[in-house]
Amino acid sequence: MGVIRLPATELSGVPLSDAGPLHREIVTGPDLWSQIGSAWVDVLEKTGETSAFHAANWVRVWLEHFGERLQTRAIVWSDRDQQPVACALMSLGSGQVGPLPLSRCYLNTSGASEAWCEHNDVLAVEEAKAGVLSDLVSLVLAEAPDEFALTGVRSGTLERLREHWPTDALEGFSSEAPFVDLDALRAGRRGYLSFLSGNTRAQIRRSIRLYEDRFGVAEVSAARDVPEALDWFGELVDMHERRWAREGTTGAFSSPTTLAFHRQLL
Repeated sequence: MGVIRLPATELSGVPLSDAGPLHREIVTGPDLWSQIGSAWVDVLEKTGETSAFHAANWVRVWLEHFGERLQTRAIVWSDRDQQPVACALMSLGSGQVGPLPLSRCYLNTSGASEAWCEHNDVLAVEEAKAGVLSDLVSLVLAEAPDEFALTGVRSGTLERLREHWPTDALEGFSSEAPFVDLDALRAGRRGYLSFLSGNTRAQIRRSIRLYEDRFGVAEVSAARDVPEALDWFGELVDMHERRWAREGTTGAFSSPTTLAFHRQLL
């Protein structure tokens, strides 16, 4: 099966600031990264994006293991000088609500695989993002899935996508993702525990004492080389799977494809 590259489409009415209209190109096939890798890295550098889930290695390895299975297509938006300004992946999957089957469309590497991504976003320079998000919605609507699953998407992008979504569309629940603001911790020059309630601090300190009594003082170290990293990863997988086996189910690494993905990523 060869790579099918659709002709670039000029998006009339979707301006790129003062740089003119956007052009969209959709690429399909079994070896997507070889076709869009240079554009992805170019946009990655322009945006300064630091999420590991947009990094070239993550996307490349994910496409190799899951891309073809999920009928993934790559979308590259360019300016009038044919310079890439945005990239995204669209994957197709299926699911079920009760007895009813449904089709799903996924953004980037958040597809129906066991390798989930967080900090999900359309990789785009800021001046192009409004036009890109509008066009992305039109592409999803043309695909007509039962559900557009925005797994791990950043809240700001979700709000901007809502602006272009049909008003009669039904929206499922969203859950809050707790996080710690490390910049605030550094600015305050205080330890993390000082930001917590007295009761929470006491419980954490008690847990630390119990842990140290049983296992000794906790230490953090990095693997010295790839073989050691893979060895440690094997131990992690074993502990993870045994933990979920006690619940009568399987863990995240029960799929051979997922296991191979993470090993190659390492």
